[in-house]
Amino acid sequence: PVEITLRTSPTGPRLYLNPVKEIETLISQRHDYKDVLLGDLAAKLVGIKPGLFDIAFEWDAAQQKDFQLNIWDRKLFAFNAKDSTYSVDGQKRKVEPVNGKIKVRLICDRSLLSFFINDGYEAGNRYLTGFRPECKQALSLQGTAGQVFETFSVRTLRPTWPATAKEPKSPK
Repeated sequence: PVEITLRTSPTGPRLYLNPVKEIETLISQRHDYKDVLLGDLAAKLVGIKPGLFDIAFEWDAAQQKDFQLNIWDRKLFAFNAKDSTYSVDGQKRKVEPVNGKIKVRLICDRSLLSFFINDGYEAGNRYLTGFRPECKQALSLQGTAGQVFETFSVRTLRPTWPATAKEPKSPK
């Protein structure tokens, strides 16, 4: 679920979409980092176990470099500094910094990746083939040395369905 607000943007009035605040009640574990280099952050992400994630990060656009974030062994988010574009699961878009910063939030569920760019200025969903608990590494980060993330937060989410929930039976 998302909250929709009407705000003034550089291009005039615009609808902004962001996750509802109630998602905070699903957080089971937090990993928060500030002013961290890509290489150092990549080493810290290795220990995070596969799960459902709410990931938020931001960087200074004046110091941007290329990088990609893999989730469940898949390249789900990538940034290209040369043309200031990002891609979510392969779909490429241009991004403009806001107050010199670029902010990204990714919510990764079993079958859906929701993305929110610059506090909801752009948002969308990508359907995935499903959560892969057997993946080699839940999160990995690659890119150009020197990329600094001002903030990078990984919140592991608990499922909303009870563990005993069963798939509905298909009609005969």
